[in-house]
Amino acid sequence: MKRNLNFIIGASAASLMAFSSLAQEAPNTKSGGTEITQEHSTNAMRGVSLGRVEKASTLIGMEVRNYEGQKLGKVDELGVDLETGRIVQVVLSTGGFLRMSVLLVPVPPGALFHDAAKKFIQLKADKAKLRAAPSYGMSNWAELGRSNQVAEVYLYHGQRLYFAERYQPELGPDPTARLGYVQRTTKLIGASVKNVQKETLGQVENLMVDLSAGRVVAVILSSGGVFGVGEALCAVPSAAFQFNSEETYLQLDVSKEVMSKAPHFKPNAWPNFGDPSYVAGVYHTYLVEPYFTADLTTVMGPTVRNAPSRTSDARGLARP
Repeated sequence: MKRNLNFIIGASAASLMAFSSLAQEAPNTKSGGTEITQEHSTNAMRGVSLGRVEKASTLIGMEVRNYEGQKLGKVDELGVDLETGRIVQVVLSTGGFLRMSVLLVPVPPGALFHDAAKKFIQLKADKAKLRAAPSYGMSNWAELGRSNQVAEVYLYHGQRLYFAERYQPELGPDPTARLGYVQRTTKLIGASVKNVQKETLGQVENLMVDLSAGRVVAVILSSGGVFGVGEALCAVPSAAFQFNSEETYLQLDVSKEVMSKAPHFKPNAWPNFGDPSYVAGVYHTYLVEPYFTADLTTVMGPTVRNAPSRTSDARGLARP
């Protein structure tokens, strides 16, 4: 039975990836500098709301249980695709199953639930199901970001494979419906951030994530007094970032002057990232359309524009 299941999963994954490959060849209707009011109305029709937003560092290390209270493991890592603002997979570390060594078990974020009143995350699975799930050794992180492996994981846990649908006629174009470069959250935290002039803007302090939606809501930067405002933090939409060509730091296409005018907050006085109006205002600052519904006319005015195109090789930022 298990052999048949593995065959079905493999065949389904291959079919989905073939569709994804064809879909990625479809033209992207977005372009830099175009107004996003119409696309925001598409988001409104989707009814995507801002969920529970929390720090990535809070989730990492958190215990995972099933709904019967059995301990399944803990969150070892969040695999994120920063440029599309997606949490691709939540990686659980498990051990003790039949004296086996520790394994990495990737799980789609949509399969997990975090109750604010509980200090653990829940997954609808028993130990037997998790034992049979796709898993990897601690040294095989690179496999967790491969599209065919991600497809297998989503299918196994019964979750919709978002990146297999580059364009959905009923929903409109979705630029995040692709699988990009998947990176460890723990590697991103502490990473240096520079602008295109290679001036240091700060470093990544944390990521704010919406686990239920599988989204990276914002990247928190620590300025270290770079902007003349003393030690301060600021939030930036993940879609505003790109890796430089050598992937040694994150690049943000803004000047120090723009960054100095962006909203900042003190390390001991974080704003409410569960407030859609506040987060939408952050997105507006960097000319990025929110993925969630928000009243853009009251927060941002009628001339909100889309983020610049991310395909320019001239900036040395091209990614697959």
